Amino acid sequence: MAKSASPAAGEGTHGLAPGANACVPLGLGMLVGLLLYACAPSALTEDDDLGYPHPENQTVQETNSTSMATTFSNLLYHLVFSTKNRQPSIQGDIREPLYEYMGGIIRAEGGILLEIGGVPDHVHLLAKMKTDAAVSVVVKEVKAKSSKWLNERPGALERFEWQVGYGIFSVSASLAEKVRTYIQSQEEHHRRVSFRDELVSLLERNGIPYDERYLLG
Repeated sequence: MAKSASPAAGEGTHGLAPGANACVPLGLGMLVGLLLYACAPSALTEDDDLGYPHPENQTVQETNSTSMATTFSNLLYHLVFSTKNRQPSIQGDIREPLYEYMGGIIRAEGGILLEIGGVPDHVHLLAKMKTDAAVSVVVKEVKAKSSKWLNERPGALERFEWQVGYGIFSVSASLAEKVRTYIQSQEEHHRRVSFRDELVSLLERNGIPYDERYLLG
């Protein structure tokens, strides 16, 4: 119900005596033929409750019952990239520390590393990302910072580098466990399948065209 303007002290509403009830027609032209009448006491205070909330007390949910209270997401990505020239550089004693360090980089970017695994010449990751994260930026940070960390480790004998490119594939929640199992079984998988064949299979299953010349760049 609309509220009529409060009268000046000592005056009635639209000529009525103070304290009387006023029935005031509101904007017939503005409401396009819909006739509304506001029947209210002539003097309302800030504490009067007319059945609708004061604007300062409203929340997003109250002002629009169809709006979502927050943003819901589950953005899962399967990442894969190799060492430069497929050098078998990720060996025993550095593998686990490297994996942990890469997980820390993803956390610093607001993501969650769900699984990581691989063999000496490449790595697979399953990660959950924020909605406002540019995945290409996250991958760049992971590769740059992890290679820098490896090269600065005491006793590093040769320079470590990742390949220039990478593969990235979106993962539905229903397939997340299957992808985790696949990543965990990399050692066994690559007793039978080369990295090149594995990458081609991932690209073809995801409908991604590729040029053989740049496949392992």
